Amino acid sequence: MGSSIGTAHLSGSACLKVSSAEFVELVREVIDILEQVSSMLSKFSSGLGNFCISHAIADCLDLCLICHLMTSLGLNLLHKIPKPF
Repeated sequence: MGSSIGTAHLSGSACLKVSSAEFVELVREVIDILEQVSSMLSKFSSGLGNFCISHAIADCLDLCLICHLMTSLGLNLLHKIPKPF
C-alpha cells in the first residue's frame, strides 16, 4: 500500500510553489541550457584519441539530448492542459 499523506489534495498547478508562468519560463531556461551543453559536448565527442573519454562524452551528450527531449515534451504537454474555470 502506498501512502498519499500530504498529496491527496494536490493536483495540477496546485502543487507548484511558483506561478505557472514562472514555471514555464524556468523550463524554457532549462531547455536553453541543455541545448548549450549539448552544443559544447558535441565539439569534444570525436577526435580526442582516447576511446574511453570519447565514449563518456558521447554518453553525456546522449543524456543531455534525452533530457532536452523529455523537458520539451513536458513543456508541450503543459500548454495542452485545460485551464480551470
